[in-house]
Order: sequence, then structure tokens, then C-alpha cells
Amino acid sequence: ARYFADQDDIGTMVETVSDLKSDLERKQIIRRMKDGKLSRAKAGKIPNRVPYGYKVERSLEGAKIKRTVVIDEEKAEHVRFIYEQYSRGMGARKILLAMNDRWKSPAGVRWNITAIKYILANPTYIGKVWWGWRHADYKITKEYQRRGKLGYIGDGTHQPIIDEHLFKVVQDIRAGRNRSARGGVVFSRGVLTGLAKCIRCGSGVGYSKRFHSRSKKNPNWRDTYTWEYLCTGYKYRGIC
Repeated sequence: ARYFADQDDIGTMVETVSDLKSDLERKQIIRRMKDGKLSRAKAGKIPNRVPYGYKVERSLEGAKIKRTVVIDEEKAEHVRFIYEQYSRGMGARKILLAMNDRWKSPAGVRWNITAIKYILANPTYIGKVWWGWRHADYKITKEYQRRGKLGYIGDGTHQPIIDEHLFKVVQDIRAGRNRSARGGVVFSRGVLTGLAKCIRCGSGVGYSKRFHSRSKKNPNWRDTYTWEYLCTGYKYRGIC
């Protein structure tokens, strides 16, 4: 006689309980990992990968490996350059061009705008421990924020790369600049990038390329591209 699992009630119950137990164990492991990282952050230690400008030195103390976060002077020079130029009025995109022109990598690795903006927003460079904030800023975690889980920021045991005054100046500049497309004209083929504004929300417009897959509708048609101006408030912030 053939055996059918869906006709065995006892087997179905055992399988369901086993799956539930595995799921609970997985969630317990995740919670323990998060609690452990939060404890390290409250102790002044960077619980995750150290940001650009720092490196980890490991030494053996008895049977344990000691992990010490120290400044990587060569990379710290890049961080100081980014902060100093931004505080003098240079935008993130112009800093990007200057970085790629001044420090050309032999491996062909180039800086990107996301890395520049992340460095400018990271309080780790003034000696703080910053944990859990990166994911708390996204829209998808609004409910997570409402429950009070916004991350942790406190004093760290590592040495700062920049002083608090310079960091505050940079944050004030970042807060004062609206999310327009100023500076985007450097990379854009649209002549109105950085000049035109959205009539609804006042944000700048960006020049974007859109792909149209027409061959899926009709094999005799060719795929095409169109270029258009799009409100950056709609594209990046969802406010328009």
C-alpha cells in the first residue's frame, strides 16, 4: 500500500510542531544576536563592520583575541577631505568628482555618491557608536520606529577622526539644503537639471532614462528608451 502524508493526521501534526519549533529557534537566535550587538554598542564598541577610515587590529590576550578599532590614517585623510570640502560649500557630487580625480585607484575602483553621503551622516567619525539607525530610516520600517526601536547612539571607545564642531557644521548644511537636483547637471544630459523645479512640491527635477519592453507585446516591435524629467521629491522621497 502506498503512503500519503496528507492522509496521516498524526504525521501532519508532528511535522507542523517541528516546523513551528524550528521557526521559534531561528527567531530566538536572531534576538540573541541583536541583543548582543546592542550590548556591545552600549559598552562603547562598534558591534558591526567598522566604517571607512578605521581598521581592526587583533591581538592575543591569554586564550582570547582582543579586537581594537584604530584609525587608518591613509583612509582617514579621505574622510577629513570630504568633511572639510563639504563644510566649505562644495556639494556631494562635486566632492565625488574631486575624490575620483585626486585618488585614482590602480584597481579601477571608483567612489560613488552613496558612499560620500553615508560618510557625511555617520557620527562614528566623532567617536560615537552608531548602531541600528541605518535601517530605521527607511519607510518600510515606520511601524518599527513607532514601537520605539530607533537604534542606539552613544560614546565609543575608538578615537575620532574629525572634531564635533566640524561634524555639526556639516549636519547643519545638510539639513538646510533641500533635496533638489543641484549639482546633478554635472552628470546629466538634461539641460534643465538643477534649474527646473516641480510645481507641486518645489523639489528639483532629475533627468532619467526609461526602458520600454515593447517586444513582449509584439515580437515585431523593438524595445525603446525614452528620456524624461522627473521630480526628485517623487522619485527619492515619495512626497510628491
